[in-house]
Amino acid sequence: MSLIIRHFFIAQLKIKTLNMRRILQLAFLSFGLLLFGFSGHAQERPISGTITSGVGNVPLSGVTITIKGTNRSTVTDQEGKFAINARSGETLHITSVGYAAQDVVLSDATTVAITMTESQTVLDDIVVVGYGTQRKANLTGAVTTVDVTKTFGSKPLNDPTKALQGVVPGLTITYGNGGLTAGPAINIRGVGSINGSGRPLILVDNVETPDLTVINPNDIESISVLKDAASTSIYGARAAFGVVLIKTKSGKKNQKTTVTYNNYFAWSKPTILPDFSNPVPELQALYDASQRSGITSPETFGMQLQKLKTGIENWQKNYASTNTGTEMIEGQDFELSPDGRVYFYKVWDPKKVMLRDYTKSQMHNLKIQGGGTNVGYYMSFGYSNDEGILKMSPDNVKKYNITGSINASPTKWLDVDLKMLYRNFDYDYPYAYQDYWYYFWRWGAYFPYGTWKGNYFRHTPAYMDAANTNNVVDNYQRVDI
Repeated sequence: MSLIIRHFFIAQLKIKTLNMRRILQLAFLSFGLLLFGFSGHAQERPISGTITSGVGNVPLSGVTITIKGTNRSTVTDQEGKFAINARSGETLHITSVGYAAQDVVLSDATTVAITMTESQTVLDDIVVVGYGTQRKANLTGAVTTVDVTKTFGSKPLNDPTKALQGVVPGLTITYGNGGLTAGPAINIRGVGSINGSGRPLILVDNVETPDLTVINPNDIESISVLKDAASTSIYGARAAFGVVLIKTKSGKKNQKTTVTYNNYFAWSKPTILPDFSNPVPELQALYDASQRSGITSPETFGMQLQKLKTGIENWQKNYASTNTGTEMIEGQDFELSPDGRVYFYKVWDPKKVMLRDYTKSQMHNLKIQGGGTNVGYYMSFGYSNDEGILKMSPDNVKKYNITGSINASPTKWLDVDLKMLYRNFDYDYPYAYQDYWYYFWRWGAYFPYGTWKGNYFRHTPAYMDAANTNNVVDNYQRVDI
């Protein structure tokens, strides 16, 4: 201070001609700037702190702390601690993947404790890519994430693969038939190989799982589809045709125990079924084709085509309106000719005889989830039952699913995750003397679907009526730590 005042008086003696007010203004301005400089330098000091998560109060590592308006920044260590030089009144900008950004204005205190809050909006932009997660915008490969709630919540299906049909662009899922145990063909971006399989690699909780029917759709938390060959850099040659990554639900710490039950009952019917042709023009076409090929007396199963056609025309004219039962009448619905041949004249509706109008399905799910300070748990039980479409000796599938998950933090440096999966598959179906579905559609509507004296003729209904019930039971279980 004395140096500044002495300097001021020396300047006053040398510049006597200047206005006194002007001199005083310059002196006070210089004095103020000097004090401000010393004051600003004195306020910058070391600031230390700890950053934890809002759930479980777990220290967060890798959190970025930046002083707004400057290029000064740091990150937290494994224990969530950080240190940085800052001044009172400056603002700390704190960011971390999966958490909402925060701004903290510094006071005179030298230590701070900050709690981060998870952000669902930010989490929606995170994609599982193998060894960790990345922001979707930073990925160079083609990745699609599935809205699990929308995809599975609105579809009464117990097979995750069927629920994914038409959901992911470029993911093609087709079934060769509508059987209860029919397996899907899965391709990403079309056929990948003309020689081998072009099936993508399917991982459930990082374990290869080719058959997704072992998973209860109610247990799925997230699905990511990696579509291009860049996936081979992480998963190797098995991922050349893409990767489907599925993560199941797990327990969450510091959450109240909740018990959830849901169910659905569904009735399904075929969208389109072909109709059987009228036997009269059908048999006439067969007869004409046989004549052109040189067969003078064409027949089918010993029945002469012309006589068979005439008998069916007579039945349609005289008995169609009265003979509507399943017991067949000799001389009207069929005829035993003197030469030992049997002619069947009654025209049936095979679809009505063989198929149900609707098939029934049901599914029940019970879920228990919760957690304390150091432990989170999840347990679910699922049951489903699907019936086949055939009326006689129908097939039936029952599935029982049990899924369990525990994640615990016994110490600050140790986290343990345990997942258990169990599936019981119980399938009942008639013994296959023949391919019932194939022969049902193969023969004409005049083949006998009824009985005579309580017994079936040798045709598909007879085989199905006599078929024993076969049973297949399969158990799938695994434990991941």
